[in-house]
Amino acid sequence: EASPGDPSPSNNLGVLYVKLGRLAEAEALFRRSIEDDPSAAHVHVNLGLALASLGRLDDARAALLAAQSLDSDDPKADQALSMVEAQLTNARQADSDREDPVPQIH
Repeated sequence: EASPGDPSPSNNLGVLYVKLGRLAEAEALFRRSIEDDPSAAHVHVNLGLALASLGRLDDARAALLAAQSLDSDDPKADQALSMVEAQLTNARQADSDREDPVPQIH
């Protein structure tokens, strides 16, 4: 049985839910796990990856920055943050391209 403040049960179930494609439920479990232990950097990474899969890139970036601040040596956090920042850059570029259409030739 898990002790109070142990993030493992909620985190582990969240990981299972991600594998089952139940991302919104996984997000809720990761958030509960973070409430149990806000210093668990790996749970912030898991939350960030779930949020990225949901297309919530700004939220994902925030979760991954939190993970980095808790454990600056975590390569998974660095890799995930790089991936999310690349997706954000691509999304912003796509938005910019829609705002500035190619001029018509006359």
